Amino acid sequence: MERERFNTVWDRDGSLKRLLGDEALLQKMLVMFQQSNTQTLSDISLAIEKDDYQAVKGLAHKLKGSASAIGAPRVVEDCVIIESAAEHENNETIRQTFTQLQHDINGILAVIDSYLKTTPSSPT
Repeated sequence: MERERFNTVWDRDGSLKRLLGDEALLQKMLVMFQQSNTQTLSDISLAIEKDDYQAVKGLAHKLKGSASAIGAPRVVEDCVIIESAAEHENNETIRQTFTQLQHDINGILAVIDSYLKTTPSSPT
């Protein structure tokens, strides 16, 4: 399957624009993304091992929404592919893309961590 790879790990400007420039809200969403993704990846992995395609599809959809909200296009792309593969019960594509998803999650988490460490907290 031919994949378009986004050059941007994180579209900060796009996500901030969607949040009407609310930096404090962006920071809260980034922290929530950091906290929730480990469990979601674990849940997806377990669903893959059980060949539970409905669960894989639903969890990928959930992660896609979170990644879209914070502006993580690579993660969104991975989730779209996983959702489609789960719909067609294509375990090989799911497994291959899940490996890429784990890599892309690590990438966005590194960017988020750096951003949150170097950006002053906005007053709430």
